Amino acid sequence: DRAALLGCCDVLAMPAREDHLGLAVLEAWAANRPVIAAQIGGAASLITPERDGLLVPSENPEALAQALRRALEDGDLAAKLVANGALRFAKGFTQTAFTRAALSLYERVDRAAQARAKASALAEP
Repeated sequence: DRAALLGCCDVLAMPAREDHLGLAVLEAWAANRPVIAAQIGGAASLITPERDGLLVPSENPEALAQALRRALEDGDLAAKLVANGALRFAKGFTQTAFTRAALSLYERVDRAAQARAKASALAEP
């Protein structure tokens, strides 16, 4: 399975030409692996460069090689990327986080409906 495969990796490198969702980024963060990705699609929208991942220009093997070297040779950088990625995953992408977000949305919708009902009742003669 993917988690086991990621466990065998030192770094997740995503030099994709096309990436719509960035699911591999989330999987790497969940597996406590540093992420290097092309500056496109979902990965680019998820990653805060130098904080929870490294972004490189798409189709630029030299930049990818340099980022890989940095992540593999700079233990402090790799540890920072892993810690921040894991935190980002825990705060926004776990089942608990999605449940909290859904409940918050339902509560806002309910409050708005109650406010409309109250305003409507006050407006009636």
